[in-house]
Amino acid sequence: MSTPRQRLYLLLLAVGIVVPYRHAIGWLGEHGLDLPRFVDDMVANDVAAFFGWDVVIAVVVLLSAAVADRALRVRDRVWVVIGSLAGASVGLPLYLWLRERRRRPAEGARL
Repeated sequence: MSTPRQRLYLLLLAVGIVVPYRHAIGWLGEHGLDLPRFVDDMVANDVAAFFGWDVVIAVVVLLSAAVADRALRVRDRVWVVIGSLAGASVGLPLYLWLRERRRRPAEGARL
């Protein structure tokens, strides 16, 4: 049985996939997998660079926490790494959902 918190994390995971990738699909359709162009666009101006680097740093912190988190099984840590490749908006709610699943039901009953 899932807890309200687990359902919230799954909802945020779905939003974290749909909203960013709605924009990414258009860019990929126009430019393909042009990684140099992607990086150029990511730092095209100060605002873009701020958000781009903020996400990159957030993913590094998330991966550091997930890899060090002994409450997660190795398989779960691998899923967090894979999810983080899609972005922080996928990796973070996935990590939180996996952690919440490992908690005892009584601990996770409250949101």
